[in-house]
Amino acid sequence: MNAEISACIENLQMQSLRAEQAAITGTPVITRLARNLERPLKVEDRLTQLAEERERRLEAQREEEKREEMRGVTFQPQILKVNQNVDRVGDISAMQNVWMQQRNETLEQVGVSTM
Repeated sequence: MNAEISACIENLQMQSLRAEQAAITGTPVITRLARNLERPLKVEDRLTQLAEERERRLEAQREEEKREEMRGVTFQPQILKVNQNVDRVGDISAMQNVWMQQRNETLEQVGVSTM
């Protein structure tokens, strides 16, 4: 590990020396050195960008799953319960009230506001 660090330090010192020599002679080595120094920042920016894109995709996926849950909500079992209640009560408005109550309960279970 120390050898790697020493090699990196030597490499930076050599680049610095070349940059100083290039500054004296006016060669474009400084431009190349500056680009090399910017590259790690570009990598960090790209990693940040990728993480943000991944988070947006996950959020979109969660929203789509929630919509799929809503599409999959079926009220048929509740309708059977309503029909049984209507047989006992014999009133259409009672059927509507029971159905709406069960519908609202189902919607609240999947996280949709009924107001």
